[in-house]
Amino acid sequence: NGAHTRFWLPFNNPKKTPDVAYAEIAAGFNELAETTLLFLPNIESIKWQAGDTVSGEVLRIAHKPNHVEVLKQHNGQTTTSAHFLKFDQAVRGLEKQRVAIAFALDILPNVKTLSADKALSQQLKIIPASGQVCVFFPASKESSGLRFHLHAPFVPELSRASIKDTPANNPLYDQLAALSASALHQIRDLGLLTTDFLGVLPNAQDQLGKGYGYQLIRDAITEAMKTEPLFPTHNKGHAAANRLVQAKASLKDLLSEDDIEYLIEYEDERPLWAASRALQGTNVERFMTGLEIRDWDIDAFVDLLGDKAGEDNWSGVDNEFMAWLGRKSVEWHQQFYSLLDRESEARDEIYLLKRCRIIRLTDSNYAIGAACHFSETRDPQTDGVRCVDPAVYTAGKSKAQQESARRFLESAGVTAVGERQLVEAILKSKYVGQSRTFNERAYLGHLRRFIKLLDEDASAASVLAAYPIFVGKDN
Repeated sequence: NGAHTRFWLPFNNPKKTPDVAYAEIAAGFNELAETTLLFLPNIESIKWQAGDTVSGEVLRIAHKPNHVEVLKQHNGQTTTSAHFLKFDQAVRGLEKQRVAIAFALDILPNVKTLSADKALSQQLKIIPASGQVCVFFPASKESSGLRFHLHAPFVPELSRASIKDTPANNPLYDQLAALSASALHQIRDLGLLTTDFLGVLPNAQDQLGKGYGYQLIRDAITEAMKTEPLFPTHNKGHAAANRLVQAKASLKDLLSEDDIEYLIEYEDERPLWAASRALQGTNVERFMTGLEIRDWDIDAFVDLLGDKAGEDNWSGVDNEFMAWLGRKSVEWHQQFYSLLDRESEARDEIYLLKRCRIIRLTDSNYAIGAACHFSETRDPQTDGVRCVDPAVYTAGKSKAQQESARRFLESAGVTAVGERQLVEAILKSKYVGQSRTFNERAYLGHLRRFIKLLDEDASAASVLAAYPIFVGKDN
């Protein structure tokens, strides 16, 4: 009748008995792929029955926009359930036909049942699939090399098992490429464009199918990622890969986006931190590599410290940079010093860091490590000694970070306050100019101290020689 179509399949193949043909057709129904109904918009289910006992069904359920579920049932029991994220649009010039792409979805751990009230990203994630190419039904011998499914009203080979290599199909590949790139915006807005999702996209090392069509899709996706706000950033947003900068997580945690806007040279849009690097050898890492995201890592940061704060630079220390550094909190400085201690790229450049004026003092000024000292107590005797602000290695609650910060300061040349430094402080405060602010008893005490220092450290003579420490008959 008008609501049903019957297929009559006489088992009359001379090469097979009716029993064999019957068994093979029954098996064929049972093995129908979940993608069978994915690109058949006018068919919601396929049901079959073999004899009186065996029955099956493939059923497509449309959930939220773009979210499709395909169920397979056997004798009334669901055997498999597959979820897809599907995007389609009318073929240009053939408005009744559609091109489409579909990504496989997997239910997140701990999600027992799907809820229409919750966002897709809280329940599902996109996963790689062995990408099928469909002309409504899968073309079984056509391999795209992609990790998502394609559909278009391609001109197939006579067997319908593969796509014909003909210019007539080229406009369909063009439209699929544009659809693949534009779908990324919707995937982002759904909260599904994560770093893991990048492993589903085609990378430069993938062996794609023959012909220019699949390469076109890869190129369109790559270009969109480079130039449109699609790539995941360190701050959980998205931006064009061309404006992103990659580095170790420790440096990203230290330097904000405002910091790198000031520190890194750029031409058009200000730089942003990219999401973390992926494990080497993974498809996520291969895709990231293909985007050629700019590296600006710890070695570049250390070089910048040398250029801006190095005391032996011919142009001197950069005052604007020192003002930027001076606005940072003591907690930030502790994190800064800890990073320079923990990261091997910085430790290897300690000779460079030793000449950088980056050690924060108690008066909020800066010095090189060898010119300042640790002062564990606020002893009046240390007035005039250049001491490191103790908060940069004692603030906060992270014992490991405190120890790491102090370890860097020591390796940069900071030493404990000794008698020589205390004598230098007396010289700088009491023996500059002609005025005398102490009595004869104090003066004799100073002289004994100077003599004792010379006995212990003969090189201190050069320090004492620079100050007027002897009182003449004319006072």
